[in-house]
Amino acid sequence: MEEISFNLYQEGNGINIYNWRIPRRASDDGYTWMSATIEIKTARFSANFPLQFITLEIEDLEQGFANLANNLKGTFRFGTMERNLELDMKGDGIGHFNIHGVAQYGDQLIFYMQFELTKMIDAAIQLKSIISRFPKGSENGQVEV
Repeated sequence: MEEISFNLYQEGNGINIYNWRIPRRASDDGYTWMSATIEIKTARFSANFPLQFITLEIEDLEQGFANLANNLKGTFRFGTMERNLELDMKGDGIGHFNIHGVAQYGDQLIFYMQFELTKMIDAAIQLKSIISRFPKGSENGQVEV
């Protein structure tokens, strides 16, 4: 089985989401929950912990990366339902992007990273590939159970 991962790195700073476990159907609450491990690295700190998403959140994240990469300027806010990952992203209009984030799993890590346009485009492509593996009918985070 091919390893699924999401990597957004530049100059030693980055976010890696790996060990994705994508279910074949929705859970009893009607949402398609996925779990993964997230690793956040900055120049001086790093953290990794388990993370849960619903399909809609990953679709929103992909759309946010794609919109910023296409428009170069603007902002995008991402957060998980579980509130264990929040990202505020901003494009400066000339191909540089800032990400302010908060990751929490018991403890809290507040971080800041900068990325160039090529990294944002690659992030959107990686997320699109992950979305293609979602169970059929999981649009908008819910499927019939």
